[in-house]
Amino acid sequence: MTEQEFENFKIEALLRAYYFSLFAEFEKLIRKIFNEEIVSVDRQFKNKLFFYYGAVHGNSTFIDYQKNMAVKLEKAFTEDELFKDFAVLKLIKIDETDKIIKKFDFEIRSLNKRTVNLPFHEITKKLVEMRNILAHEPKDLEFKDKHLVELLSSATIKEYNNFDFGDFDMSTASTKNQELLSNLIYMNLLMIELDGVTSLVN
Repeated sequence: MTEQEFENFKIEALLRAYYFSLFAEFEKLIRKIFNEEIVSVDRQFKNKLFFYYGAVHGNSTFIDYQKNMAVKLEKAFTEDELFKDFAVLKLIKIDETDKIIKKFDFEIRSLNKRTVNLPFHEITKKLVEMRNILAHEPKDLEFKDKHLVELLSSATIKEYNNFDFGDFDMSTASTKNQELLSNLIYMNLLMIELDGVTSLVN
């Protein structure tokens, strides 16, 4: 491993830590907004959520190893259900069709193509997919279109980067690290839009 490869290896480890940390805050923010708005949504949309929820829980079981039994999970109905058992990706996909959660219905301008706008739902799905592959592939990562919002140039990364990498020159970063940082930048931009703060990573 060359010195440059070793530096990129260290930066990748730091980027993973940044990604998991920021994504945890991003996920909390999405659920907070969803929980705030779900109480007053259209009845038809809420019925759809209950239908999906019932389908998910209808076949839910867990293993009781001490009793050597498969036990069916029970779920009590509540009018104020917040659907916490739905993963964030599922919530985003459901809302993408109906656009019921008003705070999720926005676009941000592409940093590569200023005439192109990127929908919140589409960006978020890619951010979740990247989180998932980071969690399950500790090495030999290869990002595909479904993981990456946009690969930003070194100049754009330098302009929008709020993450601390010490003395490391990001212009020498590997493509993989540029991809990670590109998604981190977009995640931060979404959080700024959703939460109305200047930056969550300074």
